[in-house]
Amino acid sequence: MKKILVVLLIAALAIPFAFSAFAATGYDSLEAAAPGRNTLIGKVLIDTVEDSGAWNAETENGAQMFDNDTATKFGTGVIPATVTWQMDKAYVVDAVAFATANDNAKYTGRIPATWILSGSTDGKTYTKIHEGTSDDFDDLDFTYFFVEFKNDKAYAYYQLEIPEAMTNGVQLSELVLCSGKTGTETPKTEEPKTEEPKAEAPKAEEVKTEAPKTVAAPATADFFAISALALLASGAALVASKKRK
Repeated sequence: MKKILVVLLIAALAIPFAFSAFAATGYDSLEAAAPGRNTLIGKVLIDTVEDSGAWNAETENGAQMFDNDTATKFGTGVIPATVTWQMDKAYVVDAVAFATANDNAKYTGRIPATWILSGSTDGKTYTKIHEGTSDDFDDLDFTYFFVEFKNDKAYAYYQLEIPEAMTNGVQLSELVLCSGKTGTETPKTEEPKTEEPKAEAPKAEEVKTEAPKTVAAPATADFFAISALALLASGAALVASKKRK
């Protein structure tokens, strides 16, 4: 009998421990949930947020998940549920942080049974990035839960799908996308250096110098002929002058 009581006591202590071992780790702040991560708070274009339906379209719509305030929430009984939105530019998202709302502990089961995060480059065709389950959450109020996954594609449009819920509805106060770790620098790409063309010195034009033209001196025979003619002319002039006298 004592052995049976001991076994029952051990089982009673082990069961809560077993459930707690599989419970997701919760954090009381975003900083504690996602230390050292680049959180994309304020990067969602709120006017682009659309949801498939909410308990209260004015105060519990999909946009309430992106206001960095756990006092507001997205609550819906429309399952499957979808929320789509656009970022201010394309980001590579490799983690998310969800936050539960004000009364998740009271109304247990208001968490996704399954959820899918997808990305798109055009807002029309979406590609699944990660699929999660209820194991990513716990029935606690105002608590953050961090989920990390592999992704290297940048998207400007995102979509959260909740195909199934644990009960007849889902509520989430925050959905924070994370992109990389803080302190990491984007690799700098050096612009190729363009060598300036070297200006060639202007070619000096060669100045052509013409050789001076040399006038050939008259040949010696021509010189003597001219002299003889001059003497004859002088003699003739002398004879003519004597006759006149």
